[in-house]
Amino acid sequence: MNVPSVPPTSYLQESDVAISSFFSVHRPISITNSIPVTSSESSFGAIFEPRKQSNASKYGDVIYTLGNAVKGLERGAQSSEETELREEIMRQSAANDGAVHLDGPAPARQVSLNDLLSQMRPFNAPPPPVPFDHAQQNGASAAEAAESKQAETQQTKLQKPQKKVWKATLTVTETTDTTGRKTFSATTSPVIRMPTRSDGAIEDPAYDEGITIRQPFLERMEIREQEWRKFIRDRARNQNGTMHAISVKRQRKLKMKKHKYKKLMKKTRNERRKLGQT
Repeated sequence: MNVPSVPPTSYLQESDVAISSFFSVHRPISITNSIPVTSSESSFGAIFEPRKQSNASKYGDVIYTLGNAVKGLERGAQSSEETELREEIMRQSAANDGAVHLDGPAPARQVSLNDLLSQMRPFNAPPPPVPFDHAQQNGASAAEAAESKQAETQQTKLQKPQKKVWKATLTVTETTDTTGRKTFSATTSPVIRMPTRSDGAIEDPAYDEGITIRQPFLERMEIREQEWRKFIRDRARNQNGTMHAISVKRQRKLKMKKHKYKKLMKKTRNERRKLGQT
């Protein structure tokens, strides 16, 4: 059985194998050349010698230089043609009355005082003041308020959200063949409009028939609230405004009852809205 092995280096000095042991991270290696590798003067001088360009690169540089020069000449000719055309248009249209070129030079005009005065309107005395009719103003303001209120009412009616509920059943069928490949197919039932509390007619009477949701806790709380209000009215009527102290324990108990009632009302808010309750 041949097992890979490394010959011992006990006969060598530590300085002789220092570099090899430094680079032998994964496996032993033998460094025979010096680090850095020695180079001759000719190889070192070859680094600074200019490289010879081929004929293809020379031709490319010439074409690039000539192309830039030609493009610059074409741009200069085009800009000079545009400038000459613009000057010719300005000379031809200088004699037209009423034509004003905003990009042209500003003409030197001398405006006289008579020209400025001729542009001003003559003074006209204002009409004499008339007495103000408060009744007419009140009537006009009332009419405007009524019109604005009517317009707001109509706009509110138009902007009132209309709720419509539709019901459809989606059936997804999964089919697995012999190779284990699964395919899915979906079928939908006809869309049926469901009745809402705001609708007057019910398309499907069997939908609401026999559905009753009772909330005994809310009913008991409502009865207790009515009894408590009746007790407060009777006590105020009999005691003629006299007040009595209440213990801190009862105050905390009533406060906790009120907190629990508010918490329950907040929790069942969506269900009560669906049932049309307040």
